[in-house]
Formats: sequence, structure tokens, C-alpha cells
Amino acid sequence: MVTVAETEGFGPMTVGKKMLVLDDGSSEGTVGGGALEFEALQTAQEVLKDQKSRLVSYLLNEGKVKEGFKTVPMVCGGTAKFFYEYLSGGDRVSIFGGGHVGQALVRQLNLLGYYTILIDDREDIFTSEAPACECIHEAFHSYAMKAPLDESSYVVICTASHANDFDVARALTERGVKPKYLGMLASPLKKAELVSRLEKEFGADLDLSHFYSPVGLDIGGESPADIALSVAAEISAVKYERREISHMRNR
Repeated sequence: MVTVAETEGFGPMTVGKKMLVLDDGSSEGTVGGGALEFEALQTAQEVLKDQKSRLVSYLLNEGKVKEGFKTVPMVCGGTAKFFYEYLSGGDRVSIFGGGHVGQALVRQLNLLGYYTILIDDREDIFTSEAPACECIHEAFHSYAMKAPLDESSYVVICTASHANDFDVARALTERGVKPKYLGMLASPLKKAELVSRLEKEFGADLDLSHFYSPVGLDIGGESPADIALSVAAEISAVKYERREISHMRNR
């Protein structure tokens, strides 16, 4: 995670701006753009490689030299300090939908050390009550079409509408993204309808072995907290390759 920690004088950066950089070079957010951001992307890759956080000072004045600062080929004249934080973070879980279940799931997964990413098109749901590691305020379909996901990712779909749920599932299928876990909050009827629509568009041989819906383990509770617990338990079961769930007392 790259954070603009301090600025002085002219420049394109604003204190507090953040940019998340992944191992594959992709990024989310911005720290100012231009040559400065290019430099930040390069340094972030170094941090990911050596797994050590660092603070770097920049002089935005091409051809000039200042002790303790790295010169960037810009003409703004200002200075900036970027903090590069290495996030071991744990496994990444993208949660589409910040309603009661989504927020409860963020809290539960945070306790388990997962790196939680909460996506919603409603800005007012991003509160301190759901302290996700990363909050994305964007249309569901738009983010689903570009989200940095791969076969090691975990995804939960629990938006406020069936239409948005389908849009996310369809976008991931269209991209050919197959996360390790794709869960969707749904009734058996809603799940059957979604699968039917996906197979109609992408073929009856569509591989949905990674798709878990209705989502979660059957623990009996129906409150948002109960559902979140059941989903978190299912995600962990998939992570640790537990194909059969059993009581510890029966071992």
C-alpha cells in the first residue's frame, strides 16, 4: 500500500491518497499520476519483493538535487513523502455488497486475518462499523469487470438486488475469472435461476465447481451475524481443503 504521507509546495499529490499495488503490477487508486506515480509503482514492486516497508522522499524538480530526496523528472518544484507499507494481509476476500450481511462478514473475516475488500455503489455504507481493509465505492458491474482476481481469490456476492448479483456473476464469467471461492447469498430458487441464465449464455458445460450458493455452512442461525459466521467458516473450509465438515468431538 502506497500512501502520500507528506507534501510541500506544488505537485499533483494530496496527503492521504492511497494506491494498492499487487504482485502482478496491477493497482487500485492513485497517488498523483504521471512520473511520480510511475516511480511509486516501481518502488512498490521492490517492496513486494523484499517484503519491507519504507518511507521515500521525492523532489519533483528535474535536474535538481536535494539530500535525502529522490529526484523525479517533473517541473512542479514541490516535494513529497510516500510511505510504502508491505501488507502480508492474508488471503483476499472481495465482498460485493455492504448491507447487514456484508458488514457482518467484514468483521468476521477481519478477526480471521483475511484481507477484506468491500465493494458497494452506496457511499454511505462505508462506516467505522464495517472496517474493511479496503473500500471500493463503485458500480458493482464496473468493478467486477476489472477487479484484480485470480484462482487464489475469494469472492462473496451479497448485493441488495438480484440484478446486481447476476451482473457481478456474469462479469466474472465473461472475463474467465475463476476464483478459488465464489459464494452468493441466495435461495435455492434464485441460485437455480442464475445458473440457468449463465449456462444459457455461456454454455451448458460451464464449470461452476468453484460456485457456492446458497452460501455458507448450515449452522442453523439466520441473523446477519450467524450468516457471516457460516460464510467465513465455509471460506476457511475451502482454504484448508476440508471437503467434509465434522464435529471435533467425533474425531
